[in-house]
Amino acid sequence: LCTLLVQACAELKRYDDGCHIHQRAKNLLGKDKVFLNEMMNFYLKFYDENQAYELFQQYPSQHTLVDYSLFMKYYNRQYQ
Repeated sequence: LCTLLVQACAELKRYDDGCHIHQRAKNLLGKDKVFLNEMMNFYLKFYDENQAYELFQQYPSQHTLVDYSLFMKYYNRQYQ
């Protein structure tokens, strides 16, 4: 449910609401890889790469190819 809400916030350009969901559901990030990926994607969509990278660093055991591809997509969008 949190993942869907964060996706909706990103689509509706509701940054504050997405951040509020993040704050309320922090305990799920280490347990739910899909939610963690969606939160990183959310922050990258709003050009808050520092917050996305902080999440990435906070859960090193959760790193996957999806995480690296999110950052590559962001990097390519920003610098090309």
